[in-house]
Amino acid sequence: MKLYNLLMVMYLLLAVTSCGKNKKLSHSKIVKSETNWRQELYSSNVIPSQSIDTLSFAEHYKRYPERWKLAFDYLSSVKKDSLIVGKKFLSEDVFVSVDEYRTKKKEDVLFESHRRYIDLQYVMEGEEYIGFSRYPVKEVVPYNVERDITFYNANIEQLLKADAGHFFIFFPTDLHQPCIAAEQCKRVKKIVIKIKID
Repeated sequence: MKLYNLLMVMYLLLAVTSCGKNKKLSHSKIVKSETNWRQELYSSNVIPSQSIDTLSFAEHYKRYPERWKLAFDYLSSVKKDSLIVGKKFLSEDVFVSVDEYRTKKKEDVLFESHRRYIDLQYVMEGEEYIGFSRYPVKEVVPYNVERDITFYNANIEQLLKADAGHFFIFFPTDLHQPCIAAEQCKRVKKIVIKIKID
């Protein structure tokens, strides 16, 4: 897996968006730099999903570059055949959860969101779809502080294909419905890196 360039690209994104005297990040600067960001990542095996909120990413990266460096260093060094299911702390602000499961029918999966951690999701083996929305219709399971999760019913705005060629970043306003079967319910191995928000 060639994710080493990812960290360098994120630095480039940060440099472009932090130019100038104004400390507030400019959306137009990010949109302008996004082309370079995506082109650079495209040369590697893994590219970012177009669903990623680039502005939120740049703002968080500017505040906590060390957290993102840990996340991307982990992704660039992990080997498929040595990936062990379970939880591993990279620091007190970043941890990795590796899970192996069977995908499900769309109607059997709820949307979810998190308040304390950002999700960086990467399907290492197999494929699934992830429903994506920023507009909850109804909260069906209240926020669980211990698990940092709320479940919702929502309408899918986008159905995102998750495979070994793409990674996803979900912020608190990004409702996501993971684990949806592509055609048939099949086995998937997924890495979720949790990056603390504050």
